[in-house]
Amino acid sequence: MATVTLQYATHAEFKSLLPYINEFDTKQPIYNWNSLSNNIYEARNTGLVTQLYSDGLELFTESSFPSATASVKTTSSALVASPQGSVGVHYSEVVISTSDHAFVVGSIAKMGDEKMLITKIAESTFDTLTVRRGFAGTTPTAHSSGADIGLWLKLDKSLNWYYSSHDDLVLYYSETDPNELVIESGQDWSTLVTNSLINATMELNSMLDSRFPIPIPKTMQYSNTVASDTPEYDFIIKKLTCYLAGVNLIRATNPGDERANDLQEQIDAIMDRLNRGDIKLRCEIDAQDKNGEIIVGPSNAGTMYLVETYCEEWIGAPYDKIEIECKTTGVYGTAKIDVKALDSEKLSGTNILTDHKVTGGLQHIGNNLWIRFEGNSMTDGDKWWIPIRQRSLNTTNTQVSTLRAIRI
Repeated sequence: MATVTLQYATHAEFKSLLPYINEFDTKQPIYNWNSLSNNIYEARNTGLVTQLYSDGLELFTESSFPSATASVKTTSSALVASPQGSVGVHYSEVVISTSDHAFVVGSIAKMGDEKMLITKIAESTFDTLTVRRGFAGTTPTAHSSGADIGLWLKLDKSLNWYYSSHDDLVLYYSETDPNELVIESGQDWSTLVTNSLINATMELNSMLDSRFPIPIPKTMQYSNTVASDTPEYDFIIKKLTCYLAGVNLIRATNPGDERANDLQEQIDAIMDRLNRGDIKLRCEIDAQDKNGEIIVGPSNAGTMYLVETYCEEWIGAPYDKIEIECKTTGVYGTAKIDVKALDSEKLSGTNILTDHKVTGGLQHIGNNLWIRFEGNSMTDGDKWWIPIRQRSLNTTNTQVSTLRAIRI
């Protein structure tokens, strides 16, 4: 079975957008611990426990320490498959061949495929065990006299614990009475946040209009450092993901908290605008993409700016990223630019215009693209880029028209 790992936002972004979210840790306290002796405590009816914490410290599960496997012979009478006891819980006494063994109260023994919780050991002889039959989801079965009994699990170190989902109980080794500690079950905060963001990502995918690709792809966001651009998700997608995760965490912890309702209202408003086409993602194509957009170089020192682009119909490559660079410093009539476009190998691979004077009016720079500069003076080395697409590319962001409904 595949495991979903896609998330549109990070833990840091989640915390940045919702600074108070740490208040909504979903850990649940566990009460009413009963001592079984030998520093072993039992808590029943705990519900599913996948991780345990003591005063905020993550404890070690049974998988983090070895299980003893030594076995000894039984000398008691045969054990029947349906022992006497309270409804649903059955106990038997097992006499073993030696008092020199590793069994202690609270450990789990095993005979054949049946596991048994040791609840009492004879204090004088140490060779008679009282066991709870059919423990940890196993079935009480018949065992002949002389059968082997071994130690399946022994909690003998501080912070060790074991949860039986079948019996819905936790065994916990502690040198301090856990009733005097804060014992909680749940996920660690980092894992909880990651899972919440993954779930929110899947939830958001199901809320998006059918015109969107699922999953939403990462795209190059606006940057004036073109050489080091890396793709990322649109901020609006990150924001929606964080807000959805926030709503789910808040309602899981405190359903009456008004902050969840406030976030939900914002989510609904943004989703309406996004699905209606009022908000455009970078992965979408709209009419403006046919005129190109302007990306400003990171080190521009001049006081002249590229302020306008116009293209009736781009006749270059289906997609290009035009590069414009100032080659001669100066004002209108003095400043000169070079223009580069896509060649057969790469973007900005070939000059389509060189030493072109800047006039301040709309100037044709090739392939039906016009640009206009405005300002005082351009400086040698100033750069701009214009991503542009052909009109033949399908528009994926078409705003929904408003219709007037008339009742007759």
